[in-house]
Amino acid sequence: MGEKPGEPSYHIFDWCFSFDESNVVSPRQYLFFNRYEGGQYGGAGFFHALCLNKKFQQRFNERWDEFYTTVYPQWLEYFDEYAAKIEVTAYQNGQRWTADENSKQAGSSADFHKNAAEMRQWIIDRVEFINSDPQRGLFENEEVF
Repeated sequence: MGEKPGEPSYHIFDWCFSFDESNVVSPRQYLFFNRYEGGQYGGAGFFHALCLNKKFQQRFNERWDEFYTTVYPQWLEYFDEYAAKIEVTAYQNGQRWTADENSKQAGSSADFHKNAAEMRQWIIDRVEFINSDPQRGLFENEEVF
């Protein structure tokens, strides 16, 4: 499924946090591969042009810094609090709706601790990738920042 040996399988979260149709998405994957302007990913050209604007770059980086230093630590705390609140019901849900052939990629919420830990780590890895990448995780083959 596109996973590297030794990496957790992040595909348990369906259409968010790493699952794109049948592909597992690494937290270190760029949002856009290039400025391709056609087909299914036509918005990439628009975002590429937007990212070339110096005022946009400045504001983007200001907002990212605010997110990274203020919102992100609060979010991590909230994640832990919320996970504790839903633990019992997640387990009960997993007992009622076990993983079967149709949902094998989604897993079961009975594996709540494993799933929550993987999701939390995926977000941490994604945020750190964006924070350390000169292109802010947007364009793999284009320098826009």
